Amino acid sequence: MRRSEAEGLPVFIRIEGAFIEGEGAAGDGERVVSELLGTYHAADGIHLIQYEDVKAGTPERNLIRADERTLYYKRTGCGPMIFRAGEVHSLSYGTEYGAIEMDIKTLYYSLGSSEGLPGIKARYELIMGGVSSGIRELEITLKSRTAYLYSIS
Repeated sequence: MRRSEAEGLPVFIRIEGAFIEGEGAAGDGERVVSELLGTYHAADGIHLIQYEDVKAGTPERNLIRADERTLYYKRTGCGPMIFRAGEVHSLSYGTEYGAIEMDIKTLYYSLGSSEGLPGIKARYELIMGGVSSGIRELEITLKSRTAYLYSIS
């Protein structure tokens, strides 16, 4: 049975984040890693990744949209995080204690490819209340779940 284009390609999503510089930074390259299941779609140079994450027992739908210039990352309860090199974007980040207003100043952004799937990297300064809370990195990689299943059969 063939999968329709609307369903997308089933993928493993690996999202890594690191606190690189600033007060409280580990400085040792320690990374926070999330590994999730989702779907991937691509058309006209735009890459869409969708996945669900469970927070406090409630499923949350998330969207990552990437092209050559911009990474748009929308998580439930959070304004969209927009990464575009050399630009600053503001957002409201929802927590159980209320919203936190912050700015993301993108220092570096790249969209690469491995095995026909996108690889996304961003380095940014996170600013809260007008004060820098340090330099951080975000890396998103995908692997085809279909290719994985064929490789172990």
